[in-house]
Amino acid sequence: MKVRRLLAGFVATAMTVGMIPNLVFAEESANEPTETAVVETSETEAKETAKPKVKETAKPSEKEPVETEASESSETTEKEPGETKQPEPSESSETAETEPEQTESAKTSDPSETEKESEQTEATEPSEPAETAPEEPAGSEDKAPAEAGEGEVQAEEPELPSESDKKPAKAAVDEGTLDSLTWTFNDETNVLVISGKGAMPDYSDAGDYPWYKYHSQITKVTIGKGVTSVGDMAFNDYKAITSVTLPAGLTRIGNYAFKNCSELKAVSIPSGVTLIGSKAFDCCYSLAKIVIPKTVTKIGDYAFQSCTDLASVSIASGVKEIGCGAFNYCSALKSISIPGSVSLIGSEAFQNCYRLRTVTIASGVKEIGDLAFHSSTCLGTVSIPGTVTRIGESAFEDCKYLDTISIGYGVKEIGDSAFLGLEYLSGIVIPGSVEVIGEDAFMYCYNLRKVSIGYGVKEIRSNAFFNCFKMTSVIIPDSVENIEDNAFIHCSGLKTVSLTEELHSKINADVFSGCISLTPEGFIHLQDNPFAVTGRTATLKAKKLKKKAQSVAAGKVLSITPSGTGLDCIKLSGNKNISINKANGTVTVKKKTKKGTYSVKIKIMSTGSANYKASDWKTVVFKIKVK
Repeated sequence: MKVRRLLAGFVATAMTVGMIPNLVFAEESANEPTETAVVETSETEAKETAKPKVKETAKPSEKEPVETEASESSETTEKEPGETKQPEPSESSETAETEPEQTESAKTSDPSETEKESEQTEATEPSEPAETAPEEPAGSEDKAPAEAGEGEVQAEEPELPSESDKKPAKAAVDEGTLDSLTWTFNDETNVLVISGKGAMPDYSDAGDYPWYKYHSQITKVTIGKGVTSVGDMAFNDYKAITSVTLPAGLTRIGNYAFKNCSELKAVSIPSGVTLIGSKAFDCCYSLAKIVIPKTVTKIGDYAFQSCTDLASVSIASGVKEIGCGAFNYCSALKSISIPGSVSLIGSEAFQNCYRLRTVTIASGVKEIGDLAFHSSTCLGTVSIPGTVTRIGESAFEDCKYLDTISIGYGVKEIGDSAFLGLEYLSGIVIPGSVEVIGEDAFMYCYNLRKVSIGYGVKEIRSNAFFNCFKMTSVIIPDSVENIEDNAFIHCSGLKTVSLTEELHSKINADVFSGCISLTPEGFIHLQDNPFAVTGRTATLKAKKLKKKAQSVAAGKVLSITPSGTGLDCIKLSGNKNISINKANGTVTVKKKTKKGTYSVKIKIMSTGSANYKASDWKTVVFKIKVK
């Protein structure tokens, strides 16, 4: 009986302090991969006693019904369903203190029970376990390496695949065909090579070309011999290209072919190319030099527009047309020579070439288009040959530093605003070949003092000389049939005007509106011209003619009265080495003309003066003696 009592007391005590539940908890914890907390024994007991107790009964085979003391102890652990009753920590410790002898007796009397108690105690007492690594997934054979210094060999970590292993290696060369052509791109050198025979097809979108996928990589383009054209849009917007090689035998560079190739620094256009298409090299900002061969018939519209680094342009004789805006905004260009083979300088061709100082237009050019040199502000001197028939609207507008202009006899029309805003122009001679002086033609030429209007001009349009306030006198020849209102408005310095009485009677008073210095007495009516002319003989030395051509003034080969009148001359016959200037009668003898006396027959007239009208035509012969 005593043994049974001790056993019952032990069970009650164990249940009270949570020893038995702790055994279950310890077994469950051993299976979990989480880190075991290290705490003091008293803290563990407090936590374990705070857990809800589950009603337990002794196994019938091990325990008999117990006495009242054991029953009372077990009753303290009973719970009603749904309730959680936490035993007082003081009660647990008190129970453990009151029955030490019983526990000790139980241990000594029953060895099996002693073993159980020992296992329970070890489960209850906390220990300081080493940190445990998370469990490896099932089936993994790798284990966590031991800490360094413990004498264990650490397992090598598996090598991760590199980016090159993950992605297949990119081919160094890509190639394909386009019609009869073959293309190859090397992504190591970034060079595109196009070979084969025939023309490259034209597309309206650069993205239609098969090599477009490399447009941001290609730095050099080599087009092989046999390719006859570069297609429209072929390399449009290829901003990485720095150089292009074009083959002999190429005949055409298409529209937009190299537009926006902003890093393109050099390109050689081979002889044989006949057409450079519209905007072919537009916005090639880095292009510094270009040579146009003689085989090119047309430089397309805006072909080299906005090539802001383009400082050197050579146009060979043979080129027939410079298209609209061809060199617009080529702000680094300082000089240009236009050969006589060019029939048309297109509108806006050299507009906004801010640094352009010198323009040479060879005899043979027929038309200077509208706005051709507009706002080329540094331009200083221009000579327009007599082969030009029309100077277009605003052709030289706002070329503010242009101070010298020579207009050859043969020009028929000076377009509206052609020379507007030339602030430094001091004088102008308008030849008798000109029929119309356009509206606003010399408007705001503030420093214009001397104006000579040749016999043959028929019409002066409104505002033609608006605000030319330094002009003091003007001779309007009797060939002029109409002067529009305000033609000389605000020419405040104008004091004398020579014109025919007939013309004066029919023009509107507004023609000279604002000419505050002009009085009625300042109008001079032209009289009939008593023009007379006879031929003379001029002598030249053959020794000088061996070195260069010689010029002879009109006064040495002709005797003219009254003096100071304008002339109009036409050669009728004579030695081919001798020529005469139509506008002023100057005679030129070519280099290496042999010794001898040469007769020249001409037709000549006086174009008038400040007092006289133009004369009738007269025929005269003069002589040139070379000795």
